[in-house]
Amino acid sequence: MEPRKTGKISHLETKNPGILKKLVSMGILPGMPVTLLRRSPSYLFEVDQTKYAVDREIANHIYVSY
Repeated sequence: MEPRKTGKISHLETKNPGILKKLVSMGILPGMPVTLLRRSPSYLFEVDQTKYAVDREIANHIYVSY
């Protein structure tokens, strides 16, 4: 996903329950619109008018469709 692009979270994919719990507690849920603001030094994105910063390890579990 390129910065300033908006998509919809299609699914979360992880076998690590801690990562899944973190994403869900942040409101990162399938069906939510997401806008990537930047990719470096961490991924900064906006979901439901809230900005979140996560590292690549966490971001790799979020799948987005356009």
